[in-house]
Amino acid sequence: MAVNNVQIFQLGIRDQFNGVTEREQRYAHHMARVAWYGARIILEQVSPESRPIFDFILELYRAFRNDFTRTMMRIKRMSCAVESKADVLRMQKDEGRYKEVLELLNAMKVTKIQTQ
Repeated sequence: MAVNNVQIFQLGIRDQFNGVTEREQRYAHHMARVAWYGARIILEQVSPESRPIFDFILELYRAFRNDFTRTMMRIKRMSCAVESKADVLRMQKDEGRYKEVLELLNAMKVTKIQTQ
């Protein structure tokens, strides 16, 4: 799945949460906390790298300060840059087939450096 196609949804449950009794709210709160703390245990059982990936995602979330629009724009820019670099690496791997394109890209780099 391309990064451009990822959708982010915020779940609005305030009305439903306010519609239950105080005891049910406390129960839901504690069940959510248990699920949150148990998530790392389950992730560790899935694969050794799952928990660090989860922690990395949480760090990214904190770093972008809940600004999803700006975050998505950054991710799209990064994705485009990574895809462009991957394309160049693929062409370099099959140099005979893409020799002219690679020469053109190198010439563009030299021109860009000289104009700066």
